[in-house]
Amino acid sequence: MWMPLLLVMTAGSGPGALPSPFCQAPAGPLRQLESRGTAETFLAMLEQSGLRGELEASNEPYTLLAPEDRAFVGVAPETVARLFDPRSRDVLRDLLGDHILPGRVSARDAALAGSATSSTGSPLACEFVNGQLRIGGAPVVGQDLSTEGGALHELSAVILLRPWILEPTPARRVAAQGLAASERAGLDPLAQRSVLEVTLAAAAELEPEGVWSVTLDAGFDERQKAAALRTAILRGLGRTEPTALSGASVPALNKIDPMKDAKLLARFDGSEGDPDWYTLNDDVMGGISRSRFQLAEAEGGDPARGVFQGALSLENNGGFASIRSSLQNFDLEGFKGLRIQVKTDGREYGVSAVCADDQGRTGSWRKRFTVPAGAWTTVDIPFEEMVLNIRGRQLPEVGPPAAEAIQGFSFIIGDKNTDPFRLEIGAIGAYF
Repeated sequence: MWMPLLLVMTAGSGPGALPSPFCQAPAGPLRQLESRGTAETFLAMLEQSGLRGELEASNEPYTLLAPEDRAFVGVAPETVARLFDPRSRDVLRDLLGDHILPGRVSARDAALAGSATSSTGSPLACEFVNGQLRIGGAPVVGQDLSTEGGALHELSAVILLRPWILEPTPARRVAAQGLAASERAGLDPLAQRSVLEVTLAAAAELEPEGVWSVTLDAGFDERQKAAALRTAILRGLGRTEPTALSGASVPALNKIDPMKDAKLLARFDGSEGDPDWYTLNDDVMGGISRSRFQLAEAEGGDPARGVFQGALSLENNGGFASIRSSLQNFDLEGFKGLRIQVKTDGREYGVSAVCADDQGRTGSWRKRFTVPAGAWTTVDIPFEEMVLNIRGRQLPEVGPPAAEAIQGFSFIIGDKNTDPFRLEIGAIGAYF
């Protein structure tokens, strides 16, 4: 999912006017972004919301955090269409505002400060994850692309601080926000019940003819009441379980298929043509780390998947475990990167593209990633960010892998943590 708002307060205030700090800024970043041709959806949204004109008319510098077009792949088409509806203008401005910063904020400034404040007043965390700067949880893939009139940074994901604003009706927005608030209430069933009760009543008031109702049995304790209220709210939202959206995370797999615009390379469901997988651990060099890999059928909210699990050992100078696929010709010429669907335990893993030449010699280009534990997440791995790795030694000077030479993949863990690990892989694809 994606973006947030810009409540601009120009001379005529109101729920749509931009905050005064940047009611006026040169068009340098906008013109630079337009010339790149990589963020047409974001530019169209700025135009639709009226924010583009306000930025172009401004005399104050501003910083654009522009999601590339590929950042919107995981967003339902009906959601995009609704945002372009003139009746959703305030919602669209709210979405876009967290992608605009008053003043010129360079990547270095953001990293040193550790946070930045968007035009909506929302704090955006600025931190390095696996050597890559993230702002508001979204990876920065193009830094300081414009210096005239401000700054421009391109993102590979959309900043989403308030996911409930994407719900199509006021009642659903209130319900989704209340659901998130109840989760922040912790494990106290009384606190959860209180929040959910108010939420359900507010949704019912906004939509009296809707489905916002529940009957609580007189014998229910607080925990049972909270569970019944939660079920009623989820039913009204058309869900069977909460969809956790934070920062640049992706909708649950049973809602949207983020692989729909990617070339599918592995689905882990036993399909004909899926590569075979095998483990390769540090025992090849005397270590005693252990791992196993197995296919698991779709169940509950999980898709068919491959499960890689085990435990590392640091004895005998060991400390890594990996799985590798069989080799085949995937015909990836012209593709820009890998797209993987994973659910992890929150630890750092590496994914590699394995290239082979005409003589059968192979090389492995790796990129490390970390995602929130316990939630299915889609991760884009640009080929240009993958580095040749030979026996643990990185050789960035060699350059990225040749897409047309990619014939296999591998996943590795080597974080020196000896607790049991678990990585689930739902799909591997390639995107343009």
